[in-house]
This record gives sequence, C-alpha cells and structure tokens, in this order.
Amino acid sequence: MFVSEENHHRTETAFTMAKSLLSAGNEVVIVLEGPAVKLAQKSYQRKSIYRQGLVDVLREGGMVYACPYWGRKLGIKELLEGIQWANPAVVFPRLSGESTKVMVW
Repeated sequence: MFVSEENHHRTETAFTMAKSLLSAGNEVVIVLEGPAVKLAQKSYQRKSIYRQGLVDVLREGGMVYACPYWGRKLGIKELLEGIQWANPAVVFPRLSGESTKVMVW
C-alpha cells in the first residue's frame, strides 16, 4: 500500500485494511510517501489515531518503508523502530509479484 497523507480518513482506512489483511495471514507492505512520512518519524509528537494505526501495523507484522526523498524534504533524520527507508532494490521486487495487489491511499 502506498500511503501519502499524514492526517486523512484515507490513511486510517489504509491502516485498518492493512491490519485486517495481516490478521488473515497476508503479507502487507506499506510505503509512506509525501506528508505521511511524518508518521514514521521517531520523535513524532502528535497524539494521533493515524500514528497508532501505523504502530499497530508494525506490531502485527507489517513491513513499512518511508520515502527518503520526502524524509529529506521534511527534515526527518530518525525513523520509528521497525520502519526502513525505501530502497528501489527492496520495494520494487515486492511490487512485481504475480499475486501482488497494490493499493494507493
């Protein structure tokens, strides 16, 4: 799933769907881009259902990547434990599987 909003109902929907897919035994990969990368910042200060949704996805075994371009643009230096900077060599192969479904929120 590509998630691009930090504070939007679509963000909540994406994380809710991710948790449902994980509980059904599916592999879930989330790529945060745009303002959504703020949610990955270790020092994120806002109390937010969106941040909690992301933490829940991580706890339930989802893989989360953050766009390094947006990280630099937003001045993010350190990511929440369990989140990695996106890398085409890692992300692209995960998107190209025959049974892979890609959702954009």
